[in-house]
Amino acid sequence: MLRITPFKPLLYVITAVMRDANLGLLAESLRPASQQFSVRWLPIFDTSRGNDAAEKRNVGMRMIHEPGWIYFLDDDNLLHSDFTDGLKQAISKFPDTKVFFFPSYRIDGSMCLPSPTIMPFCVDTASYAVYSTACEGNWWSIAELPTPDYWWIKRVCDRGFEPKLLEAHVYYNALRADQLSN
Repeated sequence: MLRITPFKPLLYVITAVMRDANLGLLAESLRPASQQFSVRWLPIFDTSRGNDAAEKRNVGMRMIHEPGWIYFLDDDNLLHSDFTDGLKQAISKFPDTKVFFFPSYRIDGSMCLPSPTIMPFCVDTASYAVYSTACEGNWWSIAELPTPDYWWIKRVCDRGFEPKLLEAHVYYNALRADQLSN
């Protein structure tokens, strides 16, 4: 008997690892994603340039050889349980869209970035998923501190990729000690 499995879009999850003690919690938050996506988690540890998050994201992007969605899951953020359903529905509803934005919440449920916008300090890597072909050749740079996440997504959107805001969301800085103690 031939068993047909439904098509699952490819989702690359790149994590610039700075706090490896959080990896178990990140893996747990990624587990539901495997029901909707073919997930390839790329936790990147130290690189030849040291502990540079921008370079770690670049290393992860260089490991991508098939078209798919890219999400940067920092090691202090968590995916909310509605994240993957929301992203999968949006991909079906808006098949030509290559950039999706997500509202970000703190672990206590308060809103952090309700409607990410392409402005410094108004968007975070946790705020977007991008299709790989939309960001080819767009590299992260530590020189763009304090807002490399803004500059990276701005370059993507400046290429003509208009982001759509989704209802699905993420927990911003959920695993930082100062957030856990509140």
